[in-house]
Amino acid sequence: MNDDLNWKTDGLPEGTDKPESTRAPRPLSDAVLREALTAADPLHTVGSGVKHDTGKPDWSLLPLDATEKVVEVLTHGAEKYSRDNWKEVPNAENRYYSAMMRHVVSFRRGEYLDPESGLPHLAHAICCLLFLLERK
Repeated sequence: MNDDLNWKTDGLPEGTDKPESTRAPRPLSDAVLREALTAADPLHTVGSGVKHDTGKPDWSLLPLDATEKVVEVLTHGAEKYSRDNWKEVPNAENRYYSAMMRHVVSFRRGEYLDPESGLPHLAHAICCLLFLLERK
């Protein structure tokens, strides 16, 4: 590229060093390129190994911090009631829908944490939705 025509350096006083952003990039090593491509698309990395996972669920998309809060709510429920108690609740569809809505309404009213468990209302609501989804 001709520096005389570079729009990023036009108007700089003569003898001024070009800003870092206008310098030609250094070539990337294979290792750096492979790492960048892996970071951009962890399921389709550059390399010689083969893994036939196209079209399969990509569990790496699940946000781990939010998921951990949901697991904390599930653990709280297992300690309070019993493990998998939610599977035995009568009239579960109506009751879990109502519980989900109570948690969402509390959240919408500005209450982030459930006062009884100390865990996020939305994590409780997600658990209710998971129970409803799993039962269908």
